[in-house]
This record gives sequence, structure tokens and C-alpha cells, in this order.
Amino acid sequence: MESALNILNRSLALDEVEATVQRLQRCWKTAVGARIAEHSRVILLREDVVIVSVDDAVWQSQLHQMRALLLERLRATSGVEAIAKVEFRVSPARRKPKAEAGPLFQQDEADRIADPLLRKIYKSSRRKVQA
Repeated sequence: MESALNILNRSLALDEVEATVQRLQRCWKTAVGARIAEHSRVILLREDVVIVSVDDAVWQSQLHQMRALLLERLRATSGVEAIAKVEFRVSPARRKPKAEAGPLFQQDEADRIADPLLRKIYKSSRRKVQA
């Protein structure tokens, strides 16, 4: 039994709403599986060639060996029969965003001391303890 997603992907009505490359990008994970999709993604459709970005040369080599199977599965999943070839290109690894950095300078607790002489004494004694 065929999934509703595959039937919908082959529907010509989607061509009016979604560009072909967007459809291929959306279907990539389903076609190749989660593990491969972690290290690759569809970036471009040039004429009848799908260009896929991969993390490194090892992934490029492995996926190149599987290109016929991946092409067949991508056609079946996306409903785009006009694809003739899949090319794999190495691109820099995608980096996950780092945690937000705090303020560049932390406010010094000594700045809350109102009396300038006491503040200076506090900072001086703190430097001596930390040294």
C-alpha cells in the first residue's frame, strides 16, 4: 500500500505551490533515511541534475557508490521523474549555533559600592587575594 505522502508528492497540483527544488529538499530525509540526511542535503537542481552537499569526502565517496539507489528512492518519494543524475559535493560541515554569549564585560560587583574610597580599597584587597 502506498503512503499518502508519496501520492501527494506525485500530484501535479503541488507544482503550482512548491518549487521542484523545495520538494526535493523536503523529501530528501524520507528518501535517504535520517542518518544520511544528517550529513547531506539537497542544495540545487540544475536542469535534470540534483546537487547534494555532503559533510566530507568520505560521505561523498559512500553516497557516490549508492547514487543509483538514492536517485530511484528520491524519484519515488518526491514524484519528480525528470531527475537524471545526482551529484555529491563536499561543503564545510554545518555547525550548530553556539549558546548565546553573555555581555562582553561582566559588571564588577565593586561598582555597586557608592563610596569611591571604599570601592578602591575593596578592589585592591581583592586583587591581592586573587594573586
